[in-house]
Order: sequence, then C-alpha cells, then structure tokens
Amino acid sequence: ATTLFVGQSFHFNDKQEFPDSLHAGSHVSDLIAALQVNPGSWWDGFARLRMDSQTLRVRQADLLTTLGPQQFRVTVNYSFIDDALSLLDTFGARQEINVGVTSRIDEHWTVGAIYSGDLEAGKTRLYGANVKYEDECFVFGVQAERRLYHDQVVSPDTRVLFQIVFKQLTSVQSRVF
Repeated sequence: ATTLFVGQSFHFNDKQEFPDSLHAGSHVSDLIAALQVNPGSWWDGFARLRMDSQTLRVRQADLLTTLGPQQFRVTVNYSFIDDALSLLDTFGARQEINVGVTSRIDEHWTVGAIYSGDLEAGKTRLYGANVKYEDECFVFGVQAERRLYHDQVVSPDTRVLFQIVFKQLTSVQSRVF
C-alpha cells in the first residue's frame, strides 16, 4: 500500500501570521508532504517533508525505512531540521542518522544493536545493544546503551534496562543505571 499526503494552511485573518514563516506578513503556511510505502512485510518506508511555501526549499525532513525479514531487519532513520526552525540559537541546523539492526535467532530469542549519530557535528550520540527472550508466558529483555550527548544540563551516561512482561498479567521494568 502507498499513501501520499500534501497540505498547506491559509489564514484568512489579516492580523494573524504563521510565527515560524520565513516571509514577513505571510498568511500561508509551509507546504507539508508525507509519503508512506509498504509493499510487503520485508520493507516499510516513510518520508515527511516541510518546504518553504515560496521557494520550496526543504526546511525539515524525516526519512524512515525498515528492510528485511524477521530473521534480520535493518532500520535507518534520517532527520534534518533547518536552523531557521530552531527556537533556541543553541541548536542550529540539525542532521541526524539512526541505524538499528535486529535479528531473530530462533523462535524465542532476538538480539539487536542501535547507533545514533549527529551528521552536522560528526559525532556519535548513542549506541547500544539488546537481547530479548519471548515465549507464550513471558518476555524477558535486557537493553544497554551509552548516551554521549552533553550540554549544560545533560551529561553522558550509561543505561541498563531490564524488562519482564508477564503476558497474562502486566509488565515490570527497572532501570539499573
């Protein structure tokens, strides 16, 4: 299945403007578009764009795709945000890529790994791995990740999450670090 959405807003009131428009006095929002493609169980794709209403310059883009069978799936996400959309001067333009790999080893065990990188700064932001056991009664998982992002408030840290789900009852989870 494939779905395409294109949209734009217009203010009829002369006293209202779109606050994040690049054009003073504009009563027309940026143009937005979304495309979702799902030709089968082996591939999903999704793209979302926000473009300047006059120049059609891309101001924000999100591209997401998942490829492969359950035995080995790869997920890649790309995000771009123009610096003009950032409310705080500290962020600026941002480009980020996230990659994840999962593999179903057998009917009960799944393993995976994740990576997140800042393409503007050329830095790794996060990496991690997980392992999960699942049967008809419960799910047990362990996820560990190292977050390298830092600013005035946030410091790099390592997180380990244990998760137990009793399928007939509820879930219990705890963050160790």
